Amino acid sequence: MSEFDQSVETSWAKVLELEKEDNSVFKIDQTETISRKLPSGRVLLFNPKTNTKKVCPELKEASQEIFQLFDENKFNFTKVKPEEILFYVDLENEEVISTEEKQKRDAEEGEEALEKEISEDYLHPVIINARPVAPYHLLIPLSIDEGLPQVISLDLINLLLQVFVLSKNPNLRICYNSLGAASSVNHLHFQTIYTDKLMLGSDKLPIEEAETAELYSTPLENDEVDVFTV
Repeated sequence: MSEFDQSVETSWAKVLELEKEDNSVFKIDQTETISRKLPSGRVLLFNPKTNTKKVCPELKEASQEIFQLFDENKFNFTKVKPEEILFYVDLENEEVISTEEKQKRDAEEGEEALEKEISEDYLHPVIINARPVAPYHLLIPLSIDEGLPQVISLDLINLLLQVFVLSKNPNLRICYNSLGAASSVNHLHFQTIYTDKLMLGSDKLPIEEAETAELYSTPLENDEVDVFTV
């Protein structure tokens, strides 16, 4: 198991313990999730509180304008509680940084700290999803302090693909949805999930079985990743 996958597993367990104490992290009760098997063999998951307890209820507004400027006065991921940040990833250097190490770096002073600040520009937090559809359902906001809107680009895709270098789990998937496509936070972020935790009856998402055309290939340090469009 890679350090990334181990960090996901251990930090999720810590959050569950915290949730037992004060019930302050998750916004929905996963025990209320309803499942139904479809004729295709897939399993449909539904939790009635997933949308009714959104932090940003202005979904109607978001659906009218997909591209909106970042608004620091609305909820964004700089406002999450410290316990919701599980760890950090340095995608440029392919490292996993614990919250303790991040705090240590922040507390350092002098020339060594200044040198490390260059590296910390590439630290991206891995945050608990307060409305998870399955265990280990997480969020990765990119360049969180830059206030980037929820708009995707090829450069961002290339950067985020480094997560697959950090993880050794073939079931890991990275997901993105824009405003107007059920994203309620206009602050650049992606979702990660492990398909074997979804109870789908398959290790693949339904979209993976759709017809695709290759968009482009990107070389990584250890592998080449092919990107497809449906």
